[in-house]
Amino acid sequence: MKILLKALVVMMVFTGCKDKNQVPSNVLKPSKMQDVMWDMFEAQSLAQQRANKDSSTTVAIETKKLSEEVFKIYGITEKKFNDSYHWYLNHPSLLNQMLDSLNSQKSEENRPIPDRPDLDRPEIKNARLKTPAKQIE
Repeated sequence: MKILLKALVVMMVFTGCKDKNQVPSNVLKPSKMQDVMWDMFEAQSLAQQRANKDSSTTVAIETKKLSEEVFKIYGITEKKFNDSYHWYLNHPSLLNQMLDSLNSQKSEENRPIPDRPDLDRPEIKNARLKTPAKQIE
């Protein structure tokens, strides 16, 4: 009985010490999630601009189109992004770190994040995904 009790205590200690902010394998790692989120923000902004200029479309339609392009660029599915996004929502300290880091990088550098697909590549421009800053005049 004592051995069983000791084993149970040891298991509880190891389980309690597990890092709750450890990113599971089915979730995008913070650096990639940060890059995808930035491009999703850009896509939403661009969708709003397009919908304002073209009465034959809506923000929802444009957002869907551009989101699919972002997923294609990063080689992920909408489900993978949504699952990752919901996981980070349930781990606000990591989400806040990512958003703070993203904000400071963009504020300080005002240039693309390293290792992020270049949105100015011709094949992406032809796919109608451009950075919002270049379209605002």
